This record gives sequence, structure tokens and C-alpha cells, in this order.
Amino acid sequence: MSDQQQPTQQRSLTPIQEVSSMLNRMKGQFQNVLPTHTTPEKFIRIVLTALSNNSDLLKCNRQSLYLSCLRAAQDGLLPDGREGAIVPFKNVAQWMPMVGGLCKKARNSGEILSIDACVVYANDEFDSWVDEKGPHFKHRRARADRGEAILTYAYAMLKNGGFAYEEIDEAQMAEIEKMSRASNGPWKGPFRDEMRRKSAIRRLCKYRLPSSTDLD
Repeated sequence: MSDQQQPTQQRSLTPIQEVSSMLNRMKGQFQNVLPTHTTPEKFIRIVLTALSNNSDLLKCNRQSLYLSCLRAAQDGLLPDGREGAIVPFKNVAQWMPMVGGLCKKARNSGEILSIDACVVYANDEFDSWVDEKGPHFKHRRARADRGEAILTYAYAMLKNGGFAYEEIDEAQMAEIEKMSRASNGPWKGPFRDEMRRKSAIRRLCKYRLPSSTDLD
């Protein structure tokens, strides 16, 4: 192929083909940071599926898109909508670990048996208390209209038999939300409860769980 023909072929690439080509050139970088059970090929396939499902990502700044992919790989998580997602904010792509990804990292630390977070609504049945045996909670979700969110809690069962619990009320959550610099970010859309749960899990990991490099 002559030098004059090559630029014409490059210009004919579709956006998804252009990104796919670049991701494959980054394969070595992904391999260096991904956990051993996730191959670069699998990671790239999942990224391309995410791009196909959300064409707005292809309109984002390419550097931010590739950096988001690299950050996902460094976290050892997949941008599959369960462990994490690459989300467009205006024309910038941003890697966002999901609750499933944070829980996976916590379990992979080797100290956590189970971990989760839930949002409590006004019409739910909920109580939490502390006695000489430690923290306790009881939560039963309303079957129909659950009302407005009133608090979010996170808990973890430790492999040594311990139990950790943390809750954040809506006034505290509003202060956390204020720290978000994106006026049209995930706090404003369908990811709002996801952000609440993430905030509770992060606070649980920071203040209640044993120190761990993986969790940090």
C-alpha cells in the first residue's frame, strides 16, 4: 500500500473500528495491570460491547476514553455495567466503579466474607441499634410505594466472625453529593441510588473494616 493510499483508508474507519484498533495497541498495558484471571482480549471485548451499547461514548474525547479503560483495568474490574461502567459526562468519558465492583474488591482482599449496601425509604420497615454485642439492623422493604430515600447503610461479615456496619442519613448524603463537581453527573440521573450505596460502602471500608491495600 502506498503512503498516499493509507490516509484514505484510515479516514474510512468507523469510530468503533478506530477505538478497537487503539485498544488492541494498548493490549500490553492492559495485560500489565489486569488480574491474571482476566485476559486483555476479554477486557477489550467487554469495552467494545459497552461502546456498542452506548454510542455517546464514541463522541467523547478519545484520551479520556482510553484513560477510563486503563483505570478500569488497574482496578481489576470490567466495564460491564455490573462491576463498573464508563460513563459520558458531556464530551468526557469517566470510569465509575459500581457497587458490584467495590464489593468484589472487598471480597478479594481475603478478609471479607460478604459485603453489601442498601438504600432505605420512608415506607420501609427499618431499625438499627447498638448493644453490648455490637451493631444490629433490621430492614424490610415496602412492597409498593417506598416513598423518599431517608438513609443508606452498608454492612460486612468478616471471615473472623466480626460484623461491621455504617449508615449515612440523607442530610449527610447531601453533603457528600455537594462534593461532586459534575452538575450533570451520576448523582442527577438513574445512578443516584448507586452513588448512595457506593458512598456507604466507601465509608464502611474507610472507618470500619481492617486496613487493606486492595480496599484502599
